[in-house]
Formats: sequence, C-alpha cells, structure tokens
Amino acid sequence: MCLAAQAHDLKLLVMRRLPVYSFGTPVPGAVRLKKISVSDPKDSLSADLTRARQREAATREILSVISQSRDDDRPVFDVILHRAADLCDAYAAALVLGKDGDTHQRMAAHYGVDPATIALYDRGEVSMNPDASFAARAILTGKVIHVEDMMDTEFYRQGVGLYVSIVRDSGIRTEMQVPLLTPMGGIGAFVIFRKDVRPYTPDEIALVESFAAQAVIAIENVRQFRELQTRLAREAATREILEVISRSRDDEGPVFDVILRKSTELCGAFAAALVMGSKGDTHQRIPASYEVSPATLAIYDSGVVSMDPDISTTARAILTGKVIHVEDMRDTDGYRSGNVHYRSVVEDSGIRTNLFVPLISSGEGIGAVTLFRKEVRRYTPDEIALVETFAAQAVIAIENVRQFRELQTRLEREKALAEILEVISQS
Repeated sequence: MCLAAQAHDLKLLVMRRLPVYSFGTPVPGAVRLKKISVSDPKDSLSADLTRARQREAATREILSVISQSRDDDRPVFDVILHRAADLCDAYAAALVLGKDGDTHQRMAAHYGVDPATIALYDRGEVSMNPDASFAARAILTGKVIHVEDMMDTEFYRQGVGLYVSIVRDSGIRTEMQVPLLTPMGGIGAFVIFRKDVRPYTPDEIALVESFAAQAVIAIENVRQFRELQTRLAREAATREILEVISRSRDDEGPVFDVILRKSTELCGAFAAALVMGSKGDTHQRIPASYEVSPATLAIYDSGVVSMDPDISTTARAILTGKVIHVEDMRDTDGYRSGNVHYRSVVEDSGIRTNLFVPLISSGEGIGAVTLFRKEVRRYTPDEIALVETFAAQAVIAIENVRQFRELQTRLEREKALAEILEVISQS
C-alpha cells in the first residue's frame, strides 16, 4: 500500500473515531483544561492553525520514518511516542503490546517512563487480564480508555502493583489508553501519561488514535517484510541442504551439520543435536551437534542416555513418531527426579525450551532433531514445520548413504567373488 493511500485510510479511521470511556470523578481543586477565551478571533484562528500545522508535520515525519523502516518498527514507535507526548502536553508515553490469549503485556517502546514501571513490564508482571489493567481492557475491547485520575481508580485502591508504581514512583495522575487495532483484534495500546489531573481533549484523543493507526501500518509493514525474508531464508536453506545431499553419497555427516546449523539460525535456537536411536536399542547416540555443551555430549558418549520413553523425551518422540514440545525443561518430571541428562541440559547448558522432531523411515522412528533455547519461549507452528522438513531431508540423506554403501559392499563382494573364480579357473 502506498503512503498516500495509507494516509487516506488514516483520515477515514480518525473520522470514524473509537468510543471513549472515561474513569474517575472530579477531584476538588484539580486543574482542568479549559478553553481559553480570546478577545480577537484572529488569535484563536492562529492558534488552531499552528496546532494543525504541528500535527500535519508530525504525521509527515511518521510516514517518512515508516517508509524508511522496512525491517524495524522501533524507529516508528519512538517518533510516535515523542510526538504524542509533545502534542498532547504529556509527561510520558509508552507502547505496550499484548493480545487476546497472552498472559502479560510487554513494553515495546517508551518515552519518559519511570524505570520502576518499565521493570514491572520486563519482569512480566503486567497482566493481560482486563479486570487488572486498563491497557488490557482497551486492547481487548478495542475502545479508548480515559482515566482522569489514577488515584481515583479501583486498581490503585486495590494496590495493583503497576498502578501503585505509576502513581507513587512516577507521580502520574491522568492517563489514556488508545488501542492498536487490526482486523484480527487489538494487538497493543498507546498509553499517554500526565502528572496533573487534566483530562485529554477530544482533539488530543483523535490525534493519538491516528498515531495508533500509523503504528499498526508500521507493524504490518515490518511483519510482511520479515515474513518475506524468513521465507527466502528458508528456501535458501532447503536448497543448500539438497545440494549437500547430492554431494554426500557416502557420508551423511555434512548433511546433518548444515541441517543443525540452519535449524538453529532460522528457529532462534541456541543449540541443536541429531540424536539416533530406534526400537530395540538400549541407548541413544549423537552423531552430529551444533553448540551442544561438551558435558552433555559426554553423557551421550558414555551410553547412559536411555531409549526408555518413560525416561527420555527424545526416546518418546522417536518411538511414538510425534513431535514433542517442552516449554520449560525445569518443569519436567525428568528434571525434578534428578535425571542426569535433564540436569546436565538445564544446569550445564542453561537450556529451558526444547523441541524434539522425530526422523521417520518406513514408518519407524530412527532418531530425532532436537533444538534447544536458553529462554522459556515456545516454538511457532511455522518453526516446527520447518524442522519437520529438515528431519525428512536428514532421512533422505541417511537412506542415500545406506543405499550407496550397500551398493559398494555388493560390488566389492562381486569383485572378490570374480577374483576367486578366476583363481579357481587357473588352478
């Protein structure tokens, strides 16, 4: 979509205006923003014209940054927050992200926000429960939330950590939350803070609504760009693996190496391993690995990693032929029971999230590609599907090498037999 069309869409969005919900009761002695009486209509017109020019300049600046930020939405967020704070006479501004189904919000960008408040978001302590967060309520309902006085809210009176921090640590009193809306629902919100009790005007709310629409455009542009880059990178990885397969008739090691390296790079993993084992085996072995700790490799080399599916998650994936996704290795029976393999993976390597994708040949599991992350972060369906493709390619490499070696063995035997027969014929 061109910038002119995007700007036109923004105008339409602002004209439709989101519903505004206001919270808080008048506070005695509080400062209220009032329309200034101007004796000369020309002065009022001049002030309005100045504000309009400032807002148009801000919109042009934001659209310019959007056009220059194909792969990174952070510069767009930064300029939007800066302009929102300036034009709305606010103390601070933040962009929080979260959607339906998330457990907590994260602060993607901020301007002038107190470190104590930022820390709450970094620790994952700001809930997506709409009964515990105004921002979550704005995101999930798709409606602007306008809080005239933070001290006069149920969240502050109930001692909710975020709101106590905002009021006590930062001195924030008036706040508005403007949701970022996509066709699939809310994905975040702009939160604009004032230190005095002074409601935002309808024009200021409309301005931030237009900024929210621009932020959605930036997010969508970056998402599409990154999806394209990811798809191209995955296609390139697949081509590279197939090329290595075609050159590796008698050795599957190079294929395993490139599969593990590409799996790690494209799935944001810390390390990866190819584990071999099948029905009837007593233990597993690792013929190839990428960034796996020496301590973990030594355990496999010692032959103590069992193929019992009740003991090993990798064995379970191999023997059932099903992908297994462990969100947190610390939260497993194996780790809690003191299993030496689980303890080594977590304590020696710091691994938390694991993915086990089986290698299936002729309907039977023969091994698994295992990916490791050091943080608790689930793999996406696309990432899992990619590793399943790589696992299938590993099976092709194994089968090619097996067939090549069988052919070599048969030819060597035929040659030996021919030599014997020749000797016999000459005796």
